[in-house]
Formats: sequence, C-alpha cells, structure tokens
Amino acid sequence: MGERDITQKTLEGYNDIFADIVNVLLFNGEQIIDPDELIDATGFSQYKLNAKVRSQERDVAKFWKNGEIIISTIGLENQTKVDPDMPLRVLSYDGAAYRNQIKVRHRKVEGEEHSPDHRHPVVTLVLYFGREPWNKPTNLLGRVKVPDDLKPFVNDYDINLFEIAHLPKEKRELFRSDFKEVVEACADNSYMGDSDYVPTHALELMQALNALAGDSRFEDAYNAIPEEERQKGEVSMGEISDRLIEKGRAQGIQQGHEEERTENVISAIKEGLSQEQVMRIFGLTPEKYFQYANME
Repeated sequence: MGERDITQKTLEGYNDIFADIVNVLLFNGEQIIDPDELIDATGFSQYKLNAKVRSQERDVAKFWKNGEIIISTIGLENQTKVDPDMPLRVLSYDGAAYRNQIKVRHRKVEGEEHSPDHRHPVVTLVLYFGREPWNKPTNLLGRVKVPDDLKPFVNDYDINLFEIAHLPKEKRELFRSDFKEVVEACADNSYMGDSDYVPTHALELMQALNALAGDSRFEDAYNAIPEEERQKGEVSMGEISDRLIEKGRAQGIQQGHEEERTENVISAIKEGLSQEQVMRIFGLTPEKYFQYANME
C-alpha cells in the first residue's frame, strides 16, 4: 500500500473527518451525520474468480447508526488517477456490502444484535484528488457496451464522484474539519494553510498534505517545531507556514552561496590558475574540480 493511500485513509478514518466529508459532499454542509453515530465497518470482502479466492478492500467504511439501528453503510474510495472502470469497482464494493447483509443472520455492532430482516442502504463516495478533470464514465452504461436490444433490460449504476481539486469555493468553505486544509491544498498547490486554524489531527494532516503535494515540506516543517509545543496540540497552520517560509529563505540563501561559489571557481579557471591552485583555494576534490571545469 502506497504512502498516499495510507495517509489519506488514516486521516479519513477519524469520525469527525469522515462525518465532515459526507455532510459537505452529500448534504451541502448540513450536519446530518454526527461523528458519534459512526462506527468502523470492515471494508474487506472476498470473491471467487477462476477457481481462486480473491479479496477486495474499501479505503474507508463506516456504519451510520441511530441507536441500535444501522441507517447506512458509507464508504469512501480515494482516487488520484482517472479510472474508467470506477463504476464497475464501486458496484463490486456495494454489491459485497449488500451480500454481507444477506449472509449474516445476526449482525453484532458494538455488542448490539440486529434483526436478520433489517436491511440498510450502501452509499459510496469516490474522492478524486487529481488535478486533471475526470473525463471517464461515472455510470455503468457509460463503461459497458450494451447492444440496443439489451438496453431496456440492463440496469444502470451511477457513482457519487467528487473532484476535490475542482470543488467550487463556496463548497470548500463548508468543511469544518482538518479535511478543509486538504481540499484547499488540492485546489491551490501554493496553498500555505489557514494561518489561524489549529488542526485536530495535526500529524495525520501533515502526512496527508505531504502525500498530496508529493514532498515532505509540511511534515518537515511540523517536526521542526519543538516536541513539547506539538504535544500541547495548539500548533496552528500559521506556525507551520512560518517554518516553511524560514526553510525556503534558508534554501534560497544557500542556493545563492552555491551560485556565487560556482561563478568564482569558473572565473579562477578561466584566469589560468592551475588545477592544484583552484583545488587548494576552494577546497575541492578532483571530481568536483572537473565538474566546475566542464561548466565553462
């Protein structure tokens, strides 16, 4: 499992993050789902193909319940690349979840027994983090070639796909949890964070931002803050951004020094100083000397 998958799943696995994602994307920010109403559901299922047992696993899945009754199974699927087979994959995940409701006569959730006659809906949200627009089908009939004579008899299946990097500003502003920082970073790769915001799950958020940004800037900046400050859980995004800016300035100064050094070495070589003189003056190894010499 890649770092990107792990960090996204870890952050989304928290109930406050999960509820925030669903409330914004499905209910336009209305607080329909309370984090306390969510409990972890297994996203693991098996199927048989060519006489071999194979497995599939959702990224994140939770039961949404009201008292002793399960209202729904809700799953999140993360995508960083466009996948034309996504409708088939979601149909497979949802079908496995429905099949489990048939197979399990008495389901126990946190020690509570549920009637074998109770059936609940399964909802899957596909979170697409890529910057390129999703240009593949979001429904089964868009992916499967069906003869005209069969079309009246083949049921379609739509998926709930959300292009996180392209959510409108008014939608992005509805997020209340750490996930808002992820959404903003996807929308703007130069985003440095809401300066006043103090993350609830700081380390997991930094790791998710790193995975999305493709570098370790955020986690490195967070780790540069003294541990006793981090343990208080009061580090704001502004403090982390300050560390990023400080690091950028330091790198710029170092880069400037290197450029100046390179100019001086090349100038000395052009002026006719011998290899031994240049190496002695600038403290170079033979290998480094020849690197500079080849830059002339």
